[in-house]
Amino acid sequence: NFSQIGSLAPQLPAIQQSSANLSYAAAGGGSVGVAYLVQRNRDQADVRLASLSYSVSLGSSATISISLLRNLGAGASTTVFGLLSLPLDSTTSLSFSAQAVRGEGGANSRDSSAVLQRNLPLGEGDGYRLQGRQDGSLQGSYTRQNNFGTYTVEAARAQGAESLRLDVAGGVAFSGGEAYLSRRIDQSFALVRIPDYPNVRVLADNQPAGRTDARGNALIPRLRAYDSNAISIDQRDLPMDAQIGKLKLEVVPYFRSGVDVVFPIKRSRGASFTVHLEDGQPLPVGAAVWEVGKHEIFMAGYDGEVYVAGLDRSTRLIASWAGQRCEFPLDFPPSKDPLPDLGNFICKGIPP
Repeated sequence: NFSQIGSLAPQLPAIQQSSANLSYAAAGGGSVGVAYLVQRNRDQADVRLASLSYSVSLGSSATISISLLRNLGAGASTTVFGLLSLPLDSTTSLSFSAQAVRGEGGANSRDSSAVLQRNLPLGEGDGYRLQGRQDGSLQGSYTRQNNFGTYTVEAARAQGAESLRLDVAGGVAFSGGEAYLSRRIDQSFALVRIPDYPNVRVLADNQPAGRTDARGNALIPRLRAYDSNAISIDQRDLPMDAQIGKLKLEVVPYFRSGVDVVFPIKRSRGASFTVHLEDGQPLPVGAAVWEVGKHEIFMAGYDGEVYVAGLDRSTRLIASWAGQRCEFPLDFPPSKDPLPDLGNFICKGIPP
């Protein structure tokens, strides 16, 4: 009376199930498979099945599969199935299938169908599936997925009846005392933080998985528990003034729990400007320039042009060359320009 989850309530488990499989793949010639299965049941007729299959890829343009299945037990029948699959791009495919069944006493049937399908991506995007069958039945579905949920509409028509179904699935995660809307969460997840950098694509195992919101946060579901998950970001979405520590981090979350992933990325707060000495001459090429109180040194270029990163809102800079030094004040106003030009400055000598 033991039964597994998913089995029909009145159906008793099989006494014994044995199978044998043999396959051979030839380089460029496709693959052949032979299988035989025997199942002894308690309250139903025993099952004996034999199958022969063959599949071959026609380069990158199509795949053809043909299989023959013979029921050797009660109600003997023979089924022939064929499938032609045509990839249209990396996520979209068109397939045609046909099936013929020949049973005892002339119990024969035939069926064929065509399916156009686009797989839903791991992150944001769209997917759909359209199917038409020989008997005139039609099925279609469209799915839209974003950072906050998955939305599906399905429609079908068969035997004069029509049906329509709408489905919305999402999740809510709590981290650091805040709630975050997400796609459905049934595994582990990560809260990715890139402060002050919105609309940055986040990848999980090199697959697009989400985008950061206005605060630079993105919740990434469907991570593997107790395993290393590679979380990375697309550098192309970062502005030129971003000072990047790392673009990829490895995280290992607990089962059905979250982990914070903070990327060491901040604005460089860099700017270029031109420095002249009190006599009107440009700052010599190669002169060292640094902010007072900081240790990072920048070099002067031709005609007194200098680039300095990590500037404070208001600061003083020192220039040094050939045993001489001078100093000048500099204001760095807020700007959306990733590399602003702050203009001209006079560097005045520091008294001994």
